Amino acid sequence: MISELHSALRHLHARSVLHRDVKLENVLCDTRVRPPSVKLCDLGHAMSCHSMETDRNFYGTPGYAAPEVIRGPLWTFAADAWAMGVVMYALLCNALPFEEGDWKRPVDFSSRHWWKV
Repeated sequence: MISELHSALRHLHARSVLHRDVKLENVLCDTRVRPPSVKLCDLGHAMSCHSMETDRNFYGTPGYAAPEVIRGPLWTFAADAWAMGVVMYALLCNALPFEEGDWKRPVDFSSRHWWKV
C-alpha cells in the first residue's frame, strides 16, 4: 500500500505538483482486485511548484503536516513525504503519531512508541 502511495506521489512530484493534503482519508483502496489497488485522491489543495512562491497559506490536516509547514508554512516535496510517513505510522500502529493539538509543539521522538520505528 505504501509503495503504491509513494508511486502516486512520485508521479505528482515528477510533474512539479505538491498534493498538500496526504492523509488516510485521501487514500482509496480497491480490494476487489489482487493485489489491492491504491489511489491518492482529493487534489483540492494540490498546487504547481511554479506558483508556490506566492502562496504562504496553511492547507491540509494538522496531524499530517510537516513541522516546516506548521512553522512556515513552507511547502516542499518533503512535506508530502512526511505526510506519507504519518499515513504509514497510522497503518502500522492504528493511531496517529501526534495527538490533536500537539501540532504546535516541537516534535519529540523520545516516547516508547518511537523506539521500534
